[in-house]
Amino acid sequence: MPYEVFLSNRGNPDRYQDSDHPLPGTESDYWVSCATIEEAQHVACEYRDDNHLGSGNMGLGSDVRDAETQEIVGRVSYNGRFRPEDGSDLEEAPPPGM
Repeated sequence: MPYEVFLSNRGNPDRYQDSDHPLPGTESDYWVSCATIEEAQHVACEYRDDNHLGSGNMGLGSDVRDAETQEIVGRVSYNGRFRPEDGSDLEEAPPPGM
């Protein structure tokens, strides 16, 4: 099943950054196609690292949706773990680099 992961960031108010807008110099608010949940995890972590984001810049994480139905199936948290939308424990790959 193909997936898409939503990549976005906002300023962290704890760092006196504008929480209504993405950090300057970063691309934000777009979907990236992924073949697997593991790839979505990797893409989200790469986005985090490439843009030097802290957890306060990523909010609840990166939504992952079914590319065909557009239904949100879960989210990749700041630490790279996939959290299913239904709260179940999916046996997915650990975060990249683990």
